[in-house]
Amino acid sequence: MSINDSILNSVGLTDKNIKFFISDNGDFNEWVTMGHDQHQVLRYRATLMTVPEHCPQCGFLLSGHFYLAGTDTASYKLPTANGYQQILLLTKQRYQCRHCKNTFIAQSKDFMPHSTISRPLLHQIIDLA
Repeated sequence: MSINDSILNSVGLTDKNIKFFISDNGDFNEWVTMGHDQHQVLRYRATLMTVPEHCPQCGFLLSGHFYLAGTDTASYKLPTANGYQQILLLTKQRYQCRHCKNTFIAQSKDFMPHSTISRPLLHQIIDLA
């Protein structure tokens, strides 16, 4: 099992296309101060490496028929661990369809569209309710 798989398991994610950034000294997370009350948050940085099969707008099969159109970074809330909030800064690839010129972002089943809450956090909230 790789260290990336271990990190995925520890934060509750299942998508193997998420690759965590690991620094030269082996750190994969960092403590940061956030919010108006300056509370400590454990922050991870990762990238989503997935290639789309078809365009979500026109349905055109994209096998090699797309342009890379930059990246977007989104912040997602992960389940709490030992009472500490966890945040994931996820860099996602943006694509442009050659057929309809529509742009779209790489998606993962671990994150809900148009939400900053991850599915593992949603499951933790439901379990605690």
